Amino acid sequence: MDNKRVSNRPRRPLTARRGPVQAVPTRGGKQARALTSLNAVLKPHLRRSANGRKVVSHATVADRSFFFSKLVRELHALGYQLTDVHHLKPRHIEALMRAWEQAGLSASTLQKRFSYLTLLCGWIGKASMLRPAASYLADPAAYQRGYIATYDHSWTARGIDPLEKIAEIAADEPAVARVLRLQWAFGLRLQEAALLNPARDALDTAWLRVVAGTKGVGPAPCRLRPTPSARSWRRRRIMPL
Repeated sequence: MDNKRVSNRPRRPLTARRGPVQAVPTRGGKQARALTSLNAVLKPHLRRSANGRKVVSHATVADRSFFFSKLVRELHALGYQLTDVHHLKPRHIEALMRAWEQAGLSASTLQKRFSYLTLLCGWIGKASMLRPAASYLADPAAYQRGYIATYDHSWTARGIDPLEKIAEIAADEPAVARVLRLQWAFGLRLQEAALLNPARDALDTAWLRVVAGTKGVGPAPCRLRPTPSARSWRRRRIMPL
């Protein structure tokens, strides 16, 4: 006798075992096609400056790439089903600027984003379609950036002793305290202080050449022992690093 177990469940007809063959859904869509066209535009331009004469920093490349990808997604979220960035039109620019204004972005952020839009329009041959940035906004004053400080932002103006505060920070974050000491002693920007390498940047016992993180065309020399006639932010007591 056959020991195979026999199931009492009725078998379905062979034709009913599987449904109709489903078509494989196409990957992407309008947004994906727009991003593909964007990548083609960015490839020869992303790493170059606005005038194309020099290579920009890795941070700028990453910032541009993130912004332009987000721009396409924002347009689709606003209802503009763009499939190719070459089809960018004035109404798209106006919709983006109004959306950013309504989001309460600062004037500096609006200026930066519009500068990126200007770059993109130039790369696709449509720079002439742009109007002055403020004309896209309901309140043109929102595009005006103030460059004059209305109050002193320094620690000393708030009654905080820099040396005491840095010593307090050093207890928990010695690396952060090191950067702050460099900024306080030499008036360095955050990136300059964070990237400073004494073994590389010390020219001699009197001068420090700040190389990494500087803005401009070359290194920034910094005197280790500032003279009394030096600028006030250079007249600092040098602390051990």
